[in-house]
Amino acid sequence: LSDWSSDVCSSDLWNAAQMVLPLLGTTALSIVLGRVLGPDLLGEQSLISYSEALLAGVLVMSLQTATLQVMSVSVGSRQAATASTYAWWGMIGQVVNGLLSAAILIGVGLTTDYTWAWILAGITGFINAVGWGYATRVIAHSGTWTSVASRRLWTQLLGQLVAAIAVLLGAGLNAVFAANLISAVVLVSLIRRLVPAEAARERFFPKELMRLWSLFLLRAVLLQVVAQRVEFLFLAAYSTPDQIAMYSIPFMVVTAAVLVPSSIITAGMPAMAAREGAGQSEQVAEHLGSAVRVTVAASIPLALGLAALGPSLIVVLYGSEYVEAGQLLAWMSPLVLVLPAAAVCETYWYGIAALRTPLITATIAAVIDLALSFALIPRFDALGAAWANLGGQGAGALLLLLATRRRRRTVYLAWSHTVITFLAMSVVALAAWWATTALSGVWGLLAGIAVGLVGCLAYGRVMGFFRPQEAMWLAETLPHRLHRFLPLLTGKAQIDLS
Repeated sequence: LSDWSSDVCSSDLWNAAQMVLPLLGTTALSIVLGRVLGPDLLGEQSLISYSEALLAGVLVMSLQTATLQVMSVSVGSRQAATASTYAWWGMIGQVVNGLLSAAILIGVGLTTDYTWAWILAGITGFINAVGWGYATRVIAHSGTWTSVASRRLWTQLLGQLVAAIAVLLGAGLNAVFAANLISAVVLVSLIRRLVPAEAARERFFPKELMRLWSLFLLRAVLLQVVAQRVEFLFLAAYSTPDQIAMYSIPFMVVTAAVLVPSSIITAGMPAMAAREGAGQSEQVAEHLGSAVRVTVAASIPLALGLAALGPSLIVVLYGSEYVEAGQLLAWMSPLVLVLPAAAVCETYWYGIAALRTPLITATIAAVIDLALSFALIPRFDALGAAWANLGGQGAGALLLLLATRRRRRTVYLAWSHTVITFLAMSVVALAAWWATTALSGVWGLLAGIAVGLVGCLAYGRVMGFFRPQEAMWLAETLPHRLHRFLPLLTGKAQIDLS
């Protein structure tokens, strides 16, 4: 099982890269927009991008996840004809989803002052839906995300670079969405060449696919409420584009901080589903406990670092107009403590297609988020949005962790080690924050980062973020080329890296 874990982790790292690096590119593009176009147009761009992502997440990605699930099970069970039928129906569904998404976005755009930006976003949404129809086939048959993820990575980064250059040259808001469209077209053409020849289809209506899609669709709707900026809609109704911009920046930073484990969910599903079809789900579940403990340990310095350095980072990158965004990031940083671990827990539930528990926890979280949004955003604007998201996402993550603990007793925390790590990292974070206040501007931020890095490396090398059990799990799971970094994280734990 350790060999399989290493292979899956290599795929996960590629999937994480194709999600995280473009998000870093989005951050860079956001900085360009914020400085060149100002908070109002940054807010408009964020609203259009959110609307496109909302439709893609609800319609396209829910079907992609369901299709990948059933195809992976069929491939794992060596039922090629069945997998081919699921692939055909999945592509039909994605074409319909893409057309529906495009119609909605274009329809909204015709009523606004930014019509062409909305139209370009709508066409891009359709192209991306077709692309996911092809990508699902490639991932299911190969069992990994590597080939798809690498192409998505470079095309998205290229699109963001072109958009940033165009804005700097004065092309305006439309250039951002034109660059996204070009990137989507190039990506589809690249992925289409990877699609393998498929077996002759069986003739049956895909009831299992429809059942799973309905569950993933419901989950996607709840996820959009809890984790995907539904607060934007409240801000658009009750506040101003400026406040949308202030909220979008810390939300983007927090999303980047928790995206790596979230990408592991998606990347790990084909292998998990295939092994579920082969009756090996118990072996996969054995990894959950160690994965959760490793994730929590890694999340502690990240969350405290965002709270201490985030406000200064935002002001240095975006300018003095965005002080409020930096303050909101400090408010939202506690989410980084729980969201990554909850994302890892979803690997198990998604991998075995047991969605009842995630749906229940997400429903409770959605109710909390919506209630807080109604109560807080009209009065507190972006600050109310940050509080609503903190309450909704935080509650949902804690509930899912508790539910997973009930199902799998291997999911627990080593409380003594966790508390010690938290206290030590709190001291490091306070020292880093003091450094940012002792010096102003960029020099203060650099001093704070230096203090934080030195403190983390010293603690990791002497005490270790992980106990010997988790250190051994990392050694067995990570690709061999990453083993050289383990001594910086595992302290005095004695592990065999050979």
